[in-house]
Parts: sequence; C-alpha cells; structure tokens
Amino acid sequence: TVNEEFLGIDKVLFVDPYYQKILMKKNDREIQYYSSEEKQAKLMAIQEKCADKLGLQYARISTKSLQENDMETYNDMALINDWLTERFKHGNSHEHIECEEAMKDLIARKGVKYLALNGVQNNNRKTNSYMFLLFDLESGDVKQFEIKNNRTKDTNDLLTLYVYNSLFHVAEKPKKK
Repeated sequence: TVNEEFLGIDKVLFVDPYYQKILMKKNDREIQYYSSEEKQAKLMAIQEKCADKLGLQYARISTKSLQENDMETYNDMALINDWLTERFKHGNSHEHIECEEAMKDLIARKGVKYLALNGVQNNNRKTNSYMFLLFDLESGDVKQFEIKNNRTKDTNDLLTLYVYNSLFHVAEKPKKK
C-alpha cells in the first residue's frame, strides 16, 4: 500500500533501519548476520543521502555508535521501542500511551515529532521486501505506510529508489487545489 499524498514535513527522526538477509536451504533458514549488518549500514547512508538531496532535515538515534557512557541514546532507543510496542498494541485506537510524557521530552530535545522507520528483508538474494512507516510521535498516527515486494537483487540503486520515493512523499509540499 502506498499513500500517494505529499506531507510537506521538514524534519524526521531516523533510527537504525531493519535489514535481514536470509538464505533459504530446503527446510532451513540461515540468517546472514554479517551481510545484514553491512547492508544495514548502507541503508543508513542511503537514508541520509536521500534526505540531504530532498532538503529534508533529520535527527538520528543509532545504537551502532553507542559508547559505554552514552545512556541518553540507549534510553532514547528504549523509549522509542516502548512507544512502538504500546502503539502497535493499541492499534488505531487513540488510547493513552504510558510513555507519552517521556516522548514529549524526546520531541523537545530532538526538535522533531515524526519517526521514520524502514527496513528490508531479502531472501536468497533474489526477492526482497521493503517497508516504510512514518509516525507522528505526538498523536501516534501513521502518516505514511508502504510495502514493496520485488523479485530482484537488493542493489544499492534499488534501495536508493525505494528510500528516495518514500522520503519524497514525506518532504514534498502538498499541491494546492
């Protein structure tokens, strides 16, 4: 499903994207951890490059560069994970989410109220699924949701196309009617 409307958002919050490469052998699934980590790092770089091209500002919370004394990043990631868990548990109802106050603090500190999540699952190097979600952290609303499935390799060009298209819909100002 692709939401075709343009949102005109100026800034988003990126967290580490999800990336999983799986090798299927008869009845066995083998997750290729090293290759997944490599592709995840490339996807992070693609996110930033596409956002820069579109003039979309971003903040990033990443566990990839956590230092021993970096409690704020660790706590921010834990908060986002708790918020997402609560958000998915409640579905589309606007029930009170327990960590709302802490989320207001994070929004103020980072200067951003939209969370962009994306990820790829690649099977046998031949089929891939790309997912993109954009949340409004204040209201809990899903502003954009996309899934794309392809029977092709997950090349950097293909990933760039996916990410650019997703972020284009985030950053582009709505057309006046």
